[in-house]
Order: sequence, then C-alpha cells, then structure tokens
Amino acid sequence: MSAHRSSPRAKPREITITEGVTVRDLAEKLDVRAKEVLKILLDRGIFASINQALDTATATNLAESFNGIVRGAYVRGRRRSRSRPGRKSRRISNHGRPS
Repeated sequence: MSAHRSSPRAKPREITITEGVTVRDLAEKLDVRAKEVLKILLDRGIFASINQALDTATATNLAESFNGIVRGAYVRGRRRSRSRPGRKSRRISNHGRPS
C-alpha cells in the first residue's frame, strides 16, 4: 500500500496562517501528515497535541521547515501587526510552554 508522504524538502507551497492555527490545520495547509509536524515539534522540545493552537511565529517556523512560504498571518480577517498586550492564551510558544 503506497501512501502520499511529503518530506521537509517537498515542493514549495504558499500558505496563509491565521492566529491560533492548530497543528492539524497547519499540516493540511502544508499537505503533510500531522504526525510529521508533531515530530518536528517534539524534536524541538515542544510537546503538543494535534488540536493544539500554535502562535504565528512557531507556525511560520514550522511551515518553513516543510518548505512552506508564509505570505501573511491574520487575526480575525486582518493582517497581524503585533501581539496584543495583556491577553492571556494557551498557545504554544517556541519554548514549548504555554504562553
């Protein structure tokens, strides 16, 4: 049985990331298996589930690992210019701890 598998060296794919994108959604956008994204996160010391929301910096970095080209990060239909101060979230940061 042959399954389609993409590797980190796959053909470049242009994507748009929204704030709070999940591991599953990011994998779908990149056309890779979610377990491959989870493996990269684990290799970086970040423990996440398939339904975990990622911050835009981590999602962008992951996309680039899979040869993705991120054209923009959006918050509720608007382009994200910076983080909102004072807002608490449970998104995973680059350090693998909830922010």
